[in-house]
Amino acid sequence: TPFVPLMLHHVLSALAFVIVAFQIPQATWYACLLQCSEATVPFTNAAWLLEQRPGYAGSAAYAVVRWMQLCAWLVVREALFVLFAWVVAHNWAGMTAAMRALALGCGLPLVAFNTGALVAAILPGFPWWANQEARAKRD
Repeated sequence: TPFVPLMLHHVLSALAFVIVAFQIPQATWYACLLQCSEATVPFTNAAWLLEQRPGYAGSAAYAVVRWMQLCAWLVVREALFVLFAWVVAHNWAGMTAAMRALALGCGLPLVAFNTGALVAAILPGFPWWANQEARAKRD
């Protein structure tokens, strides 16, 4: 992963979190929700690490990590955003213009991104224990 875009993403995310906390404190839960989606990162990193080691892409450890990644993804990047949408819809009338802009600006693009990434990056090779080609290379 290129270092500069990754650092830029994290610096801008931290800056946005601080701005929201000080400028729109009643919307801090939006930022907290976005932070919850980062719970998938350790599993993504572990899967990548195992993919770098020859023969491990078809191992039981790899299958377990990928299943954990999928479960975490479905909970914190899909289901949590359904809850987010429900809360926003039920509180829309009482939200300030800034809160509405934040909800639409963060929520809609991230739902599309998370669902697209699920299909493009998380599900390929599913079910991972059936990856006989990688297992045969390792053995």
